[in-house]
Amino acid sequence: MSPADLPAVGTETRASLARSLMSMGLDKRQSTSAVRAIVEVICNALASGDDVALRGFGRFSVSAKGAGIARNPRTGEGLTLPPRAVVTFRPADGLRQRVSAALCSGSERSAP
Repeated sequence: MSPADLPAVGTETRASLARSLMSMGLDKRQSTSAVRAIVEVICNALASGDDVALRGFGRFSVSAKGAGIARNPRTGEGLTLPPRAVVTFRPADGLRQRVSAALCSGSERSAP
């Protein structure tokens, strides 16, 4: 199954997450502050090199990538990429299964 076979879905934004919290009983200021605070805590933890594990959701972590060589596809010129840190996300098994069940129900899944 390719990504093109999946149903079209929207994008959750900070504002839409805040609206979801409002539907659970928080007022607009509380829900906006909650979303902002959670994002800030995650960003600060990752910036200091810590992992962020949310049970049942997944793990955000920072990995070091060494220097590398890339090529400009337009000119063919070689470029040297400096060492850098990248943020990765590994979904929890429960999240992976829930998404798969919701988006792939009724269709046969092929092995990778």
